[in-house]
Amino acid sequence: MARHAELKEMIEILRVASVRIKIEEEFFRSAVQESAGEVAKGLLAEIADDFHRLRRDVELRKQKVEQALAELTALKTRDPVCDMRVDEAQCKYVSTYKGTEYYFCAPGCKAAFDRAPEKYVKR
Repeated sequence: MARHAELKEMIEILRVASVRIKIEEEFFRSAVQESAGEVAKGLLAEIADDFHRLRRDVELRKQKVEQALAELTALKTRDPVCDMRVDEAQCKYVSTYKGTEYYFCAPGCKAAFDRAPEKYVKR
């Protein structure tokens, strides 16, 4: 579940970066219009193009992270007690045994696991 929060935070960081980069790009595009010298216009236009490419790359990265989050959220695991599929992202019943998280469909399955985890982990 911690991974979900980290990915959501990364998506927000990329969203903010994209907005900031767009502002920078627009600044340099307007500077091209206001510049009197041809050399300055060329350099400012090149900088604006760099920002455009950077923003496009950030947007693509954001889309990939969103896709990864969607796939992680869609992942289903099996309850080790009853073998029922459980959505990790929505699961309320979780136990940790030897550093691994196990997800359960109901409190009864979690209680059974907690009483004798070695019985279910070996499956």
